[in-house]
Amino acid sequence: QHPWVQEAEKHVEDILDNPDFFSSVAIFLNHTIGEIPRSFTKIMGLNRQRLPRLGLEWAEILLTGCFYMDVSKNIPGFDSITNDLKHRLSQIGAIEKKKVILRNTKEIGKILARSITKLEDISKIVKLESASMGVDLRMVILTDYIIKSELPNNRDDIRPLKRIGVVPIFEQLRRDATAGTRIGVLSGSLVVIPVSSVELLKNILDQSGVSSREYQIALFEHDKNFAVFEMDGNDKQKMVRIITQVFSAGEINVLIGTKSLLGEGWDAPTINSLILASFVGSYMLSNQMRGRAIRSQSNNPLKTANIWHLVCVEEGKKEPGEDFETLARRFKAFLGVSYDEKIIENGINRLKVGNPPFTKANIDAINIQMRERALDRNGLRNSWEEALKQGQEGVRIIEEVETKTVSLPRGFVFYNTIAALFWQGVFWGGFIFSKMLEAMGRNRNLSPKQFLIYIGIAFVIAAIVALPKCLKALWLFLWHVPVESSMRQMGEAVLRTMTHRGFIKTDVNKLKVKAEEGKYGTVSCALEGGSSFEKSIYLDAFQELLDSIDNPRYLITRKSWLGRFLRKDYYSVPQIIGAKKEHAEYFAKMWKKYVGDAELIYTRNEEGRKILLKARAEALSTAFKKRSERISCWK
Repeated sequence: QHPWVQEAEKHVEDILDNPDFFSSVAIFLNHTIGEIPRSFTKIMGLNRQRLPRLGLEWAEILLTGCFYMDVSKNIPGFDSITNDLKHRLSQIGAIEKKKVILRNTKEIGKILARSITKLEDISKIVKLESASMGVDLRMVILTDYIIKSELPNNRDDIRPLKRIGVVPIFEQLRRDATAGTRIGVLSGSLVVIPVSSVELLKNILDQSGVSSREYQIALFEHDKNFAVFEMDGNDKQKMVRIITQVFSAGEINVLIGTKSLLGEGWDAPTINSLILASFVGSYMLSNQMRGRAIRSQSNNPLKTANIWHLVCVEEGKKEPGEDFETLARRFKAFLGVSYDEKIIENGINRLKVGNPPFTKANIDAINIQMRERALDRNGLRNSWEEALKQGQEGVRIIEEVETKTVSLPRGFVFYNTIAALFWQGVFWGGFIFSKMLEAMGRNRNLSPKQFLIYIGIAFVIAAIVALPKCLKALWLFLWHVPVESSMRQMGEAVLRTMTHRGFIKTDVNKLKVKAEEGKYGTVSCALEGGSSFEKSIYLDAFQELLDSIDNPRYLITRKSWLGRFLRKDYYSVPQIIGAKKEHAEYFAKMWKKYVGDAELIYTRNEEGRKILLKARAEALSTAFKKRSERISCWK
């Protein structure tokens, strides 16, 4: 009943400002009643047969719009319906900051991120690393909170551990009592040492000029194998240096601490195993924590270090939870050796853990693989050395944009499917033809003229039977022409425009656009030559060209070689280029020169706005999938 739906042609501006919401309205109407007002589908450029199904992601957009946009105007009774829904969703924690969240709510995210199963897995990792490294183990476990209240009051105070923190991790490891481990705690308000290390600690304190009157060592009431260490004054850095010496000497070989104290500026090159029991996903803090383990050790040139990331996921979910998203976000900042080829790159894909949804069998297989890799430290060292050999030839880390090809995900299967469709049509036609010949063979009274007529009829029937399959195969082939064939040309059009208009100062003859096809249906593009800043703004523009269309000032269409009637792709003209008309027109000129036939569309007039809506509608089914991703790789 909404006027923007019933009389869409009068509200193009409003629809353009809220395309995702009105797309969700169309999907909802198509799903529930199978009917959408014709004027609405026409303005939106929608095709009912090509609309995606109503999933949770579209329901989130629909309900958020119904609750928090001014869409209830002139619809009697609408508020009473939405108020009831809003109340019910609020009760189950599905509304956060005026946004409906049906897939990964904050409460579910907290449960996953703070799952106490991680405590058990930390203990398993400690046992694995201790068995592998023996007396050489120097492990650090970093987490967010101390949770001092979880310390037992006496020997009989064995409470269940319900949270992730310094004390719960210490208690889990203390209770499991792994042979050969000497556990310590180093945080701002709590320092715990094993009793076996007290003598060394006193010697270090004496050498540091700390008298016995300036510190206290008190045994735990609930476990006499551990003691609390306290120093007078507020010189925490001095205390950290002293405990670090005990750790480096091996009298503590599993040290539990907070990222706030040990995350920045702490130097302990002996670390060879790090467990990140933290919920932080930011670039800076994640890199600081990781940096604790990857520092070289002057007297140990063969040092290797394992870094363990703990993640809890929901089984069978396409979006397995915020904990996994945090992990993926971390890995965008990390460079490491790929697990299937000897190259150094960033991103979680280099671990080859696969993509969600994850089954229990998937998760078990991933964990088995990670344990095996953790034990193969020689293999880790060799992989790095082989990958780094490329650097000896003057090759360095290159930043590039990577995107999926437009073809079906599995090229081999795709082309074999086309071939199967084609030959299926041919064989069916041949089968019909042979049956007719067989029938004619039984009729020996046919004249030559009649025989030729029958032959002609057989050919026509065979062709009619084969035609649908063959046409479908041809359509698939033409529709799914891979994009990698023009990736470099598209990059060249962007480069020529940016150099011509002065965004990139380096001589264009000293620059090169490099495009490569990846193993898994991907194609990447990078700029060789120029400054880091020039590469960065170039990749920003190129990524904007490849990504889903938002609200650009100009669009450019990429036509297939058979023209507009078979295929037309829409791309956003990058903002840096589209800010001025003359820049956009030059870009269109370069596009025609390097890519092919194209049309530049200005989206700030009525006709352009309609085309913009159509361009967005064309990509509805992939609205929640990124077209491209920024990666770094040794090349």
